[in-house]
Amino acid sequence: MTASFLKRIGIFALTFFFCFCGIYTWKLSNVKVYSVQTSFYYLVADDLRIEASAEFVKLEGGAGYLFEYNGRDYVALNVYTNKTDCEQVYEHLCGQGKPTLLKEIAIEKLYFLKQEDKRKSEIYLSAFKCLQGDIGLLEGCGNLLEKGETQERCKEILKTLQNQMEFQGERYEDKYKAFSQTCKRTAKKIERLLNSVLYVQDVRYLLCETVDEYMNLAAAFKIK
Repeated sequence: MTASFLKRIGIFALTFFFCFCGIYTWKLSNVKVYSVQTSFYYLVADDLRIEASAEFVKLEGGAGYLFEYNGRDYVALNVYTNKTDCEQVYEHLCGQGKPTLLKEIAIEKLYFLKQEDKRKSEIYLSAFKCLQGDIGLLEGCGNLLEKGETQERCKEILKTLQNQMEFQGERYEDKYKAFSQTCKRTAKKIERLLNSVLYVQDVRYLLCETVDEYMNLAAAFKIK
């Protein structure tokens, strides 16, 4: 290759780089940014045989929930909102010789670029806070069930959560459609749990699903 050709390639690369930086800067200058600083901590099976691992995890009381992270599929035993709780269980499982990994998935900020999203940003933030509270209640129910709490007490908590989800589904129907649909879907899943014997792995599975819903909603407000 000639020196002039390499020079043209270099100029093109620099032009592309500065154009990209300019577009990115323009986006940031026209965006409304909110800090949420939310983290979820997954305990996952350290096993490449995904389907077999999922069934084994369920048999041992784990969620057996399949999810993708950084281009790789994992099987979640459970998901936590508190890092210390997750680390304690992680150390316990490692001490028992069970191959386990800890994965943190964080959402630091929500970006509102569209004019409609900026106008409705407070509504969106309120919805995310509601969903965080729902996740905390569901996590607490799973913990109580694991510790031997009665079916009746755990179902009371789930019934409260179902009513809450149904109310949120109606409240946000015309304000935040995606969130409303998430709440309605989750309420129906809770109803199915209430109509059968509660098992820890089922509550954990629903917890993982609900966290996934949270992540999917947040993904709509990333800078692309």
